[in-house]
Amino acid sequence: MFKLVGCIVIYNTDFNEVKGLITEFYKEELGQQLVVIDNSNTGYLKEKILSLNGKIDYITAENNGYGCGNNIALRKYAGKSEYFLILNPDISIFFEDLKKLINYADEKKEFGIIMPKITYPDGKIQYLCKLFPK
Repeated sequence: MFKLVGCIVIYNTDFNEVKGLITEFYKEELGQQLVVIDNSNTGYLKEKILSLNGKIDYITAENNGYGCGNNIALRKYAGKSEYFLILNPDISIFFEDLKKLINYADEKKEFGIIMPKITYPDGKIQYLCKLFPK
């Protein structure tokens, strides 16, 4: 059982765009698993991504959209992880913030979805007001 499964869906994504995200995701051990869904169905980054961490689950898939790519990982890891994190390939994260997010989720227990504070590189808040399904 994993504490956290993260999923990145890529499609013709540049390796340098995801390298920092993957490196930071595995900065320390906390029982995490990262899944990379390659929607180009070619495996074009598999060797480079696995060179960062051999534990990554790299899956090639037909491009049926971003949501479908995440659903592949959700189905595969359903019941095998406490938490599931959807990560866009073009974001930056800090490992300390991942730990804070997990600690917050552990404290709250009963929730369906948590959205962290999103900021621009200069620290300004990105207002990503969205309506979640009822």
